[in-house]
Amino acid sequence: MYIIVVGAGTIGSQVIELVTREQNEVVVIEENPERANAVSRDYDCLVVNADATEKETLEQASADGADAIIATTEEDAVNIMVLLLARDIGIPSLVSVVQNPDHMNLFRQLGANVLENPQRLIAEYLVRAVQRPSIKDFMSLGGGAEVFEITVTDEAQWPERRSPKRERPAYSQMVSS
Repeated sequence: MYIIVVGAGTIGSQVIELVTREQNEVVVIEENPERANAVSRDYDCLVVNADATEKETLEQASADGADAIIATTEEDAVNIMVLLLARDIGIPSLVSVVQNPDHMNLFRQLGANVLENPQRLIAEYLVRAVQRPSIKDFMSLGGGAEVFEITVTDEAQWPERRSPKRERPAYSQMVSS
């Protein structure tokens, strides 16, 4: 898969590590010369040290042949501009980090898959780990719905399947393996 990653900051560098490890063809666009040099030195990918909001930069990165673009900068305006250009070029998969939740709808209107404010997601995960230490992993689905994983030991007490004292809410579901 041919993937363009825009931004090599905190999030971008993690994305670059993952996509290069999976043997994808990767081009990184990074405006900061020090970061661009570090990516060029540390990863097996082409690095374009330029402004990704310029169409010429995306053309230099052969964006017309890309399968996906992932915008990871800390500026929503930059990420939106990159995705607008990428959509015009015809890149089929648009993915972006969104810092300000108020901008989510703008990104979705572009047809982008989005990740809302990663720092907030990490903070929520950490708080959840303190509030519910038995939960190994969880995912919020929206509307208050959650999916979570817990480990049940052999010593765990299981309630009767249908307890007359405590009815399970109609909207809940338990799945086990």
